[in-house]
Amino acid sequence: MSKKGQASQSISVGADELSNVLARETWLCGQELDCSAWTGPFDWTFSGLLPKIREKLRTNLDLKAFVFGTSEPQQFSFPSKKGEPEEIRVLPIPAIVVVFCGVDVPDQLGITSVQSSTEDIVQMRSLKMSWCPWNASEHLERSQRRAGDDASCTDLALDQRIFKLHCTIRHGGQGPFTSESRRKKYEYCMPYVLRSKDVASEPEEVTHVIATYKTRAGAELEFGFDKEVDRTQLFIPELIEDYGLEKDEFDPIKDSLKAAFQAKRAEVAKTLDSQQKALAALGGHALACIDAMFILKVYPDSEHIDPLMKTTFVNRYYGSADEVM
Repeated sequence: MSKKGQASQSISVGADELSNVLARETWLCGQELDCSAWTGPFDWTFSGLLPKIREKLRTNLDLKAFVFGTSEPQQFSFPSKKGEPEEIRVLPIPAIVVVFCGVDVPDQLGITSVQSSTEDIVQMRSLKMSWCPWNASEHLERSQRRAGDDASCTDLALDQRIFKLHCTIRHGGQGPFTSESRRKKYEYCMPYVLRSKDVASEPEEVTHVIATYKTRAGAELEFGFDKEVDRTQLFIPELIEDYGLEKDEFDPIKDSLKAAFQAKRAEVAKTLDSQQKALAALGGHALACIDAMFILKVYPDSEHIDPLMKTTFVNRYYGSADEVM
């Protein structure tokens, strides 16, 4: 075999290892900081990740690849002692998401949770994150870099269009260095993007609110109301009975509901106006590129993962992947 062929084989074999390096260097957004998907009984690998990215970049010269990670809970069975049932454990597994786009995707995060009705859009740098260029050549042996053939040099050139989500939080957020409130931001954050299909032309109808009411006794009540299922003529008397309120507090409670709906409608209208202005500020070319982005979701190449458990869902902003591996 020629030296050229030997170099090509060496680089090719290294692609699997480079895929795993890229996956492990990519920040898993939204993971619990004290329960990393990389720890545990399985050694997760992503051998096909980098070849797939390079293939897409090679055939689409105008695209860049933006790589971020997520973690998903999955159930696993572990053998136990003879005569005892198998141990069932729910563990987080890593999944890598690759966004192919003709322009830079936003360096922003959305922070929300199922327990909160609020949503904050923040710059990545506020949580020490950024889209960081990924340079495969840093991980190659010096001899490989010197002996690289035309094909390997082309691959390394493609890698210059790969950007990974990088986070520099101290000690990975472990220990006493990160407050609990800040820790929750890391657990509830996800990469943010805004596309044309995500922005309505008119404000959505408000059907559910969380209202507050200060009783005559001075207590602060907080309650949810869904006008699709609740009726004030039935809901308020039940509320009065449940909390031992005065019957003539019906109208003040009703007024608090009206105020809550008015505030929510104003908030929805303000959000829509902000989104429409953000789309207009992008400009036609950038918006077209973002609307045409292609999303790849990659699971570990492991027999431990049930193929039926693989989903296309990425997050509330990026929606669903176009392809799952």
